[in-house]
Amino acid sequence: MTIEHAFLEDIVQKEFGFSSMDAFVKQQTYCIFQQRFDETQAIIARYETKYGMNLTGFQERVVNADDELLRPFGIIEKEDDLMDWEFQDHALPYYQQRLQQLSA
Repeated sequence: MTIEHAFLEDIVQKEFGFSSMDAFVKQQTYCIFQQRFDETQAIIARYETKYGMNLTGFQERVVNADDELLRPFGIIEKEDDLMDWEFQDHALPYYQQRLQQLSA
């Protein structure tokens, strides 16, 4: 079953109140990036709370197996968290950039 473009355009304009399909897509895209940005910030905050430091501090200290603060955590747990934390840290500015572009 194929939905006609004209039918969707009519719904978007008359029922959702958007001026065009482009305006609707832009707003929905913005919402998706905002959700990803918020989720990424929350993940980073959880790691900062869990380890009591920011990513840079963690990167410096995680290599020291005798670090008292990090001793309660297993090696695999720390390595997994480090990889994810670094990924989230790199993703955050990307999402922020997209949000700025979509706001213009």
